[in-house]
Parts: sequence; structure tokens; C-alpha cells
Amino acid sequence: MRMKSQEILFSPEQRVIVTLNPTAAAIWRALERGLSPPAVASEMARRGAGGHEAAEFVDAALTEWL
Repeated sequence: MRMKSQEILFSPEQRVIVTLNPTAAAIWRALERGLSPPAVASEMARRGAGGHEAAEFVDAALTEWL
């Protein structure tokens, strides 16, 4: 969900609202499109993030969200 200029997620089970930075928002949107976590990291690497760094971003985001 986008609120003003912020991307946010709401978890009804956990009753938590999370704001996303641009990198996290891009990861979320890619996952919504059906990409697997490794595919999301590969897409980020193609856009300029280092391969290892991209994988760490995706892993950290998933750890926080799950």
C-alpha cells in the first residue's frame, strides 16, 4: 500500500504496520509479481546492486517480514 510518498505493509495477524524504504519496496513488488527470492536478488544485481549485497538485502527483508 502506498500512503503519500511512503510504501507500507500491514500484517493483520501481527497487527503491525511496516514502512518500506525504496529497496524494500522494490523487493516486495518483485515478490508480488511472483519472483522467487533468488530471482529478486538477480534482478537487483542487474540494476546495479552487487550480487552478494542484493542477496543479503532480500534475505534481511524476508527475515523482517516473516
